[in-house]
Parts: sequence; structure tokens; C-alpha cells
Amino acid sequence: MTTLTTGTTSRPGRDFAPFQPVPFWQRQGYLQTHLDFLLREISPTLSRREMMARVVEVISETADTKTFVLRPPRRWQGFQAGMHLPVALELNGVRTRRTYSLSSTPDQFRRHGTVAITVKRQPGGKLSNALFYKLQPGQWLRIGQAAGEFTLAKSSRDKLLFLAAGSGITPLFSMLTAQSGKDIVLMYYCRSPEEVIFALQLEQLARTQPGFTLVIQLSGQHGRIALPHLKRYCPDATERDVFLCGPGGFMTSANSVLDTLGVAADRRFCESFGLHINPTITDAGVAADVVFTRTGLQVKGDGRHTLLELAEQAGLTPKYGCRSGLCHECTCRKLSGVVVDARSGKTLGPDATEIQACIAIPQGRVEIAL
Repeated sequence: MTTLTTGTTSRPGRDFAPFQPVPFWQRQGYLQTHLDFLLREISPTLSRREMMARVVEVISETADTKTFVLRPPRRWQGFQAGMHLPVALELNGVRTRRTYSLSSTPDQFRRHGTVAITVKRQPGGKLSNALFYKLQPGQWLRIGQAAGEFTLAKSSRDKLLFLAAGSGITPLFSMLTAQSGKDIVLMYYCRSPEEVIFALQLEQLARTQPGFTLVIQLSGQHGRIALPHLKRYCPDATERDVFLCGPGGFMTSANSVLDTLGVAADRRFCESFGLHINPTITDAGVAADVVFTRTGLQVKGDGRHTLLELAEQAGLTPKYGCRSGLCHECTCRKLSGVVVDARSGKTLGPDATEIQACIAIPQGRVEIAL
């Protein structure tokens, strides 16, 4: 018999792990639920089960875009410029989650205890429309901890190229206002002058921040991103690290231009709004039989829809946030079978592992713990 330092003993053929008590607020019980309810009645920020942020200010940026200034609770852990924030609202009795890039700076949070997200209203977007039309100062919003790897820490270079389209400007704006001293060219694509988010702030930065060059490209006049644009406005693009953010179509076009220029893939850092499926996957169109083991439901896949979409078509309501592989809210357990990353085309399987349902396209028979 061997005595362990934890005070437990081990016997031949059997291992004993030291007892790890579950923290009080992580336990599921009437007492925890009741006490949390009482704390929330005093102030939503006191809740230990929900992360509630108070809306301090609402700023209209464009006709369909607003910035929401939020005051998170003290236990919120802060962020780096470029990270995103999960938010949630109850809509018709269903908790709806999305992820939005933080558009404020870490310094603002340190000094004033506030952060900001900038939301562009999307046609048919349940949460973006609810935020845009209903969220007012003094109200409360469920949030999570900030996350994401799309930050300036990825690059050690002093010369950068920022490529953005539409609301893809939000994390790049946070980066721009959070730092100084770097040589940065921002090429920002919008359809019209009225759709340029942070127009006044960007113009002010261009006048006052040394080394910052602002190029606004109006696709209605100049067309979409193309090789001549970069050759004209950023002729030394091959000497820079590149940060890209925008809708899937813009990201595909931008990467194609960078390929032509010869900018190495390991010098590009990307964040895409919305899922852009790799055409090599849909061209293959491999059929699938998906079994959701917890519910016993079985559905057919066509090689073009993700596990999240198939689960929703089957009547399930799995958790999700960004629907584009950024926030990991939809992570679930794949028990067996092969799935393909909708963005990269990389195959994962057949062993059991954790996957993101919003970017996983099943191929053949796949078992999911949902």
C-alpha cells in the first residue's frame, strides 16, 4: 500500500484521484438558484450565474449601425484589441446568442470600466434587429468573457496592412485606436459614403496619428477589392503583415489578390463575418447520415449543410453564437464519423473528439452527442 500526499490510498489495479469539490455557484440546486435570484433582484451585476452588462450609451454610427457602450461586472476579465464578445437576449422565450467584435480599446475599459460593441443590423437577423431597435441605455445585456486570437499580438512587424469591408472595420478600429507607432495602411471597402462606419473617427486618426494612412474605397464607384487597388495605395504590401476582416465574399477576393501579390499565407491574419464555405467541399457533395445520439434523431446530409443547420432542421436547439467558427459556443462531441471544416476543407475523423457544429459538414455516417 502506498500513501499519497493527498491522504488517499491506492490499491493494486485501482487509482484514486483526490476529491475535487465543485464550487458552490457551479452546483445545480434550489439554494443556488434562489440565492442567485435574490442577488439579481438587488442588482443584475451581482448574479454569479449570469454575466450582466449595463447599457451606458447608444451611439448611431450609420443608418443601420449602432455602437452600444456597456459596463460589465467587476468579475469580467478584460480583453485585447481585436477580440470578440458573446452576447445573448431572450427573444420570444428563446435565448439567442451572437458574437460581436469589441470596437473600443482596452485602455477605455481600464480607465472607465466600459467597453463597446458596434452592431450592423442584418436583414432577417433576429439579434441584430432586436439590439438595434430595442436596446436602450439603462437596460441590461447578457455577455460572456471576451475571446479570440485576431489581435496585434499575432504580428511582430511595424508595418501592417488592414483590409476591411462593411462591419469588418470593428476589430480593426479597436486595434487602430489601441496602439500607436506602427506604420498602418487601412483600405476600407463600403458601398457608399453613408455606410462608412466610424467615418469621423477614422478621418481624425488619419490627421493625427503618425504613420496611419486611410484609404476609403467605395465599391459603387471603385468596384470590389482588386489587384490595381493594392498596387496603387499599398505598393509595399509584400513587406507588411496583413489583417483582414469582412464578409466571406470579400475575404475570398482579398486572399486571391494577396496570393497574386505573393503575400505569404502565414503573414495573413483573418476574421470573417458569416460562414463562407470552401467551394471544394460543396463541389464534392458527399452525402451523410447523421445520428444525434441523445435524442435518437437521424437526418440526411447533402454535403452542403453544417451539423448546426442539420440539427436545427431536425427541430433541435443547440447552443451557438457566431455561426462562423469564431466563438466556440456550438462546440459538441463527435462520437464517430468524418466531418469537414467548411472554411478550410480540412477533414477531421473518424475518432471521437470535440468539434464546432457551425463549421462541421458531415460526410458518411456521423454520430453526434446532441
